[in-house]
Amino acid sequence: MKKRVEVEDLEPGMYVSELDCPWQQSPFPHGFIITTPEEIAQLQTHCAHVFVETGPGDSGTALPPDPILNPPLSSRLDRPELELEILKKFSAPGVGQSKYTDTHSMEAEIATIGDTYEHAVELINDLVRDIRLGRNINSAATSSVISELADSIIRNPDALVCLTLIRRMHVPTAQHGLRTCILALALGRHLGMSKKQLNDLGIGALLHDIGKTRVPQEILECGHELNEAEQRVLRKHVDDGVTILENTEGFAPAAVDIARQHHEHYNGSGYPKGLRENEISQFGHIGAIVNRYDNLINPRPGRRAVPAHKALKILYELRGNLFHPHLIEEFIRCMSIYPIGSIVEMRTGEVAVVVALNRLRRLRPRVALVMGPDQTAYDQPQIVDLTLFHNQHGEPLEIVNVADGSAYGFNPLDYLPIVA
Repeated sequence: MKKRVEVEDLEPGMYVSELDCPWQQSPFPHGFIITTPEEIAQLQTHCAHVFVETGPGDSGTALPPDPILNPPLSSRLDRPELELEILKKFSAPGVGQSKYTDTHSMEAEIATIGDTYEHAVELINDLVRDIRLGRNINSAATSSVISELADSIIRNPDALVCLTLIRRMHVPTAQHGLRTCILALALGRHLGMSKKQLNDLGIGALLHDIGKTRVPQEILECGHELNEAEQRVLRKHVDDGVTILENTEGFAPAAVDIARQHHEHYNGSGYPKGLRENEISQFGHIGAIVNRYDNLINPRPGRRAVPAHKALKILYELRGNLFHPHLIEEFIRCMSIYPIGSIVEMRTGEVAVVVALNRLRRLRPRVALVMGPDQTAYDQPQIVDLTLFHNQHGEPLEIVNVADGSAYGFNPLDYLPIVA
């Protein structure tokens, strides 16, 4: 049921289905759930009243139709336009902005951080080897590298996110740890965490799976579904990881929380303690989100990788169930609905790869145009900032769809080094 509500009476959680002005005159997608006071403030600057969808009996409580769980729509989840419809609500200009601003371009930061990234790779490989040999973690070296990574994330998070995509390691636990570390730092920056908090978050995310060094390789590399006994062995990595980190001097309890809680679920269905909601620390919630996202977008034994935009949709589906709903929404804002490395189709018919984000206007990233409207590859990719580029008619170049990685027969990651 549709109900008119004055903008002064709006509350988070309401589903806005109609404005008193054309949608194109507002910064919002057509139909959205209010999630922050900032969105209410923006509505108050554009409208006098709006219409919201309410539940049965018109109790006054707005009940947003869930685009994921609503049966008529759930059968169409694979439609690209619906995926964008779901995610674009997190991309209104000015919504969910961090206190940090980029101080380096992505190109400059990649040039600056390359050596530190390689040191981080060496560090995590050494840590995995040392733990397997019964040695202690070098906490001073770990803290030093994480501090440098956090500094880079503060300057411009895109550089490290890009490097995790184009540079691979040979130790799965190590590369997963470094990737989740960088994802966690990017989200922490987006949330406005202090440098000290970012350092603790980065350490915890880097080492969240360190307990897997005590899990037999045949279980870690198993290509079939684990039986109950194997599951018990694998799940023990959480307690083993906590023990390793608690026996290491210099790591804050908040950092250890990520190892302890990254398999806990918002609804209490996780392990090892079955914690729920506020029983899980903020770092624990973040660890669960970035752990699942990285597992989705990278191939694992017996599982194919999922394109980044589909992984974000999956996380959105699980908000309020397995994952903290607010932090899922902030993670989507942080990563953008067009994550780095995504293949996107332009209104012109051209095909492009997203090479850098725009944190102020998330629907207008920087892209590399790689194929023409006839799907013939360009001799030289053209880097285009969608906030600046206009065609000969003065119209902006717009993204209309996100394509799967195999849709055009090229690897989008091949185009990322062109910004380095």
